[in-house]
Amino acid sequence: MFWPGTQPGRANPQPGRPAARQGRVEPRPSRSRADLPSKRIPTGRLTYVLVPLAIRPPAITQADWDQLSRINSYIIDRVSYDHARAGRTRHTGRTTNAGRTTNAGRTEPTKPARSGVQSPETTLRRGLGVCMDYAALFEHLARQAGYTVQSVRSDALNHAWNRVKLAGAWWIIDVTWNDGEIFNTGQAIPPNVRQDPDFQRRYFLTTPDQEAARQAARLITSSHQTPDARPVDYQRTLEASKLISRIEPLIDQLSGLVRQHNQTVAQLNRAVARFNAKISAAAQAPLRPELDRLRADSDKSKHAIQALRAQIDQLYGQYQRLARAYPLAVSFTITR
Repeated sequence: MFWPGTQPGRANPQPGRPAARQGRVEPRPSRSRADLPSKRIPTGRLTYVLVPLAIRPPAITQADWDQLSRINSYIIDRVSYDHARAGRTRHTGRTTNAGRTTNAGRTEPTKPARSGVQSPETTLRRGLGVCMDYAALFEHLARQAGYTVQSVRSDALNHAWNRVKLAGAWWIIDVTWNDGEIFNTGQAIPPNVRQDPDFQRRYFLTTPDQEAARQAARLITSSHQTPDARPVDYQRTLEASKLISRIEPLIDQLSGLVRQHNQTVAQLNRAVARFNAKISAAAQAPLRPELDRLRADSDKSKHAIQALRAQIDQLYGQYQRLARAYPLAVSFTITR
């Protein structure tokens, strides 16, 4: 299996990173390309990159086009693709978690897997990110600018991108793919190509139909047409991850308290059995201090467990409200 834009026997780009196609000078454009505005960016004496011209759709105002273009360029100028992290991270950021039953007959939540997405601040500070980090950063900046924006993910593409609602319709923006780095041969794309405004807006305020036409004309190597594309809110995912991170140490503390309580109850049961085995009050008297201490310890640990469960339930309730209201890239479940 080869990623879009790659060729057998040649260096392949990272998942979620379609390569650009480098061509040779042709005497005339093909018929399919003639209907689509495009240009050639030279990469050598006889080689070039053919890219679609970034033309503002009539339904989008010039102000929105310019503002979103500035956000797109801002991210491209400050963030590079994190190839090292890409091999360790599922690009969609989807993780799951389940609970396990404790020996007390209750359910103790297991530690959750991380969503994987970086905060926008971390991405800008590191200057590195994978596709979901690009998407989370664009989502953050576009919302700050007052736009209705979603992140979108696809397991089939192993990729994440954005879409913005303008003039009553959703428009695709994929900053990761706009920040192209390699040809389908594995060669680095020259700076004059990467810095070209049209190259940086190949996937900028497009529609699925427009991308399909451009792909058929070989102006782009990939499109976002996939049946499993679904929205994800990375901003709320980060909020949910913070809640889960607060629950994690409480989970460890609860596990220790449950074990301690069970040990105390077992000791108390044995002490009660020894106490009841004594017939006379005189024989029972030496055992009463231990019995009282164990009962006090049992009550103390029981109340501590109840208080800790209440704290976990409160935080988990906040997480559940987020999960019900927004599509998250992390799943965390506590069952009773």
